[in-house]
Amino acid sequence: MGFTCCHLADLSDQIAPFSQRIDYVLVRGVSHGGNLLGYISPTGDLPADRVAGPEHPIWPSDHAGLIAQLNLTGRN
Repeated sequence: MGFTCCHLADLSDQIAPFSQRIDYVLVRGVSHGGNLLGYISPTGDLPADRVAGPEHPIWPSDHAGLIAQLNLTGRN
């Protein structure tokens, strides 16, 4: 997963200039056997994700969110 942070303080930047990773997905129980399969994708990082602002479109948050679908398979 790539960078997820940060927009300008007023959320007015035109593109997502992310340069930091502050959002993680943490998982427990994998060390006891099995394989972790799935995907993680960002949300709120595309210009189409912007919402109406007072003067122009703005981002809904100062960083992107993460959507994760994870499955633990083959656990003993």
